Amino acid sequence: MTDLDAVMKETDPTAEAEAEKAAAEKAAAETARLAALRLNATGTTDGRAAGSGPGAGSTENLPAASAEQPSAKKAEKAKKRKSKVATPEPDSSSGSSGSESESESSESDSESEKRKKKKKNSTVRLLEKLLLRGGRKKRAKIPITMPTFGPNQNAQKFVTNLTAYVSLHKQPKDAALLLLGATRDNPAAHAWVTDYISANPDPVDRTFEKVMKAFTKRFSFEVRSEKQVATQNLVDGTVKMDERKGVPEYAARFTELVRKAEATDVLLLLTYFRKGLIPDLLGPCRLSTSGSEFDSLDALIEHAVNEEKRLRATKPLPSKPALSYVFAANTPRPQKRPRDYKNKGAGSSKGTGNNGNNGNSAKKPHGCGNDGKDGKRARTETASAAAPAPTLWARKAEEDPEGESGVVTAAGVMLTNWQWNHARAKGFCINCWEKGHLSKVCTKAAVAPPKRT
Repeated sequence: MTDLDAVMKETDPTAEAEAEKAAAEKAAAETARLAALRLNATGTTDGRAAGSGPGAGSTENLPAASAEQPSAKKAEKAKKRKSKVATPEPDSSSGSSGSESESESSESDSESEKRKKKKKNSTVRLLEKLLLRGGRKKRAKIPITMPTFGPNQNAQKFVTNLTAYVSLHKQPKDAALLLLGATRDNPAAHAWVTDYISANPDPVDRTFEKVMKAFTKRFSFEVRSEKQVATQNLVDGTVKMDERKGVPEYAARFTELVRKAEATDVLLLLTYFRKGLIPDLLGPCRLSTSGSEFDSLDALIEHAVNEEKRLRATKPLPSKPALSYVFAANTPRPQKRPRDYKNKGAGSSKGTGNNGNNGNSAKKPHGCGNDGKDGKRARTETASAAAPAPTLWARKAEEDPEGESGVVTAAGVMLTNWQWNHARAKGFCINCWEKGHLSKVCTKAAVAPPKRT
C-alpha cells in the first residue's frame, strides 16, 4: 500500500461512520443493561439481549487498519469495550444482580425503619401536647415507668398519665388489672379496684374508657355550687329548729336555704320543714286545722307559730338560760376581785401581819379588823358583784342617747345609741323589731325603730 492509499484510507468517510455507529450501539447496550438491573433481570437474559444487538457481529465487517491509522485503532478499542459490556459472564452477572437486589432490600428495610421511627416520634409529640399542664408552653414529660396513684393525689392527672403510658408502651387494655398495680400505695383505691373486678368478672365488659371513667368519678375532687350544697342540706335535714329561738328563727333560716336551692316542690318543702321541727310540734303540724294538707310553706309556718304559742302556754321553757345573743346583755359576767395595794407586803410570806394574826384576817366577820378596813372592803366587793358595771353601749345610751351609734338598718335608718342599746338588751331585730331571730336573716318588712320614752 502506497502513501497515497494510506492517506485515502485515513480520510475515508465510511470508516468514520462505522466508528460513530459502534459508539451509538455501545450507549444503547449500556442503557439496556441498566434497565435490566432495575427490573431484577437475570444475567443470562441481559447478556443474550445485549449480544443479539445489531452491533454483535459488526466487528467482522470493519476493515483492518494499520498501526499508523489512529482512527481504526480507536474503533477497535471501542468495539472491545462494547463486547466486554454487552456479553458478561453468567456467574459474574448473577452475582452482581444478587448484590444489587440485596442492596435494594436493605434500602427498603432502612426506609421502613425510618417510617416507624417517624411515626413513633409523632405519637410522642401528640401525647406531649395532650399532657400540657396548666397551659404552660413547656411540654410535659411522657412517663417512662407506669404511674402510681398514692394518697391525696389528683385522680384526673393520674388517669391522664396512665392513658399516655398505655398508648406509648402498648400495655394490655384491661385497665382494671393495671389499676391493681398502680394503686398498691393507696389502700382505699386498691380495695375499690378489687371490688370492681369482683363485680365485673368479664374482661370484655372492663373496657379502658369505662374503668377510667368510673375511677375518676369515684376519686376526683368534687366542686359543688351553692345551689347543690343547699339542695343537699335540704335533703339531709341539716337545718334544725332551736327550741329557745322558736319557730320564726327556724323558718327564716329554712326559707333562706330554700331560696339558695331554688326549690319549688311544695310537698317536698313541707316534708323537709317538718323534719326540722322539735318533737313536740311534729305531731300538731302534720295536718292543718281542717284536717287537710297545707297549700303552701307559708301556711305551715304560720300554723307552726300558733302551735308553738299553745305549747308554751302549757309547757314553758326550762329556767336554765341559754348562752345566746338574747341573754348576752342580761347575763352577769364574773367580776375581778379588786386588789388592796395599800396592805400589800405588810405580812410575811406565811400571811403573818404586824399584829401576828397568822394571815386569818380575811376570815374575820364584817366590821372586824384594824379600824374596820377589812369589813369595808368586803362590803364593797359584795356590792360590785351584785351590780355589774354597765356595758359600753349602755354608757353611751346614758351619756348621749340621741347620738349616732353607727348601726344602719336594712331600710337605711341610722340607729341612735339608745335604740341600739335597747335592741341589744331586749333581743330585738333591728329591722322588724321582733324577737326570735337575727337581723341578717330577717325576711319581714322593715319597721321604724321605736322612740325613746
